[in-house]
Amino acid sequence: MKKLLAIVGAFGLIATGATTVVACNKGPKMKDTLGGLKASDFAEVLLGIVEGKLNYDVIRIVANTVKDNKKNKEIDDNVPLFRNTFVVTYKLAEGVSFPLAKDNKITLTIKKATDDQIKDCYKKDTNKEMPVEALTIAKKIQGYVSGTEFSSEITVKEEGTATVDISGVS
Repeated sequence: MKKLLAIVGAFGLIATGATTVVACNKGPKMKDTLGGLKASDFAEVLLGIVEGKLNYDVIRIVANTVKDNKKNKEIDDNVPLFRNTFVVTYKLAEGVSFPLAKDNKITLTIKKATDDQIKDCYKKDTNKEMPVEALTIAKKIQGYVSGTEFSSEITVKEEGTATVDISGVS
């Protein structure tokens, strides 16, 4: 009987140990954040911004995540195309309006555009269908920015005072 209990006890200890190893082996799921952006990258830039300038400034920040000089030059040479390769949406907190002021909250989402979205933006900008060559260039320079999406609530701050609320980061 003692041997049977010892065997059952040893089996239980091994099974528990194996379960612990499996349970502890899972790491946190890493997010594929667009360009490695953080809410703090936008907090100071958005101070005083007007609605019509929001897209331009946001896309400029996205472009600045590309660190390779040759790729930066290619983006600079194709700014109108690059601008069409991202979809920027926002939601202002209750009671907030443009121009944005200190401590205003805005939820900003930036996603890589699909081919159809790029073509639609191009057509709105130029009143022409997008040539295949232009779409090829647009997709190439879009690929210079890592990740697929950025979304976060941002609290607008004055220069040098940025803080980030990460409670709603998705």
